Amino acid sequence: PLVSSFLGLINKFLEWFGDLGIFFWRVVRAAVTPPYEFRELFRQLDEIGSMSLPLVALAGAATPKCVGRLDRVVRKAAGAQQRAVECLDSMVRSATGRPFAVL
Repeated sequence: PLVSSFLGLINKFLEWFGDLGIFFWRVVRAAVTPPYEFRELFRQLDEIGSMSLPLVALAGAATPKCVGRLDRVVRKAAGAQQRAVECLDSMVRSATGRPFAVL
């Protein structure tokens, strides 16, 4: 019973991959077969883009909070802030020839 259930799981796993391969083959075949509907493609891309706007806005709103937490962690590390400023100073100096000014 244990071997047959294990073989059944393997069979289902391979069957799933086979179905996935068939699906991708159909997608590729449909993509390269005329007629090409570029107008419909751009319409769908526009629709998907406008539907993802709330997700992009949420990610953009969360980024400063994550960066702020990371900044607090870095500041707690001994001397990390000073090393970061020195590194930034060297990068700015090499790029512009002028020292980095902390406001």
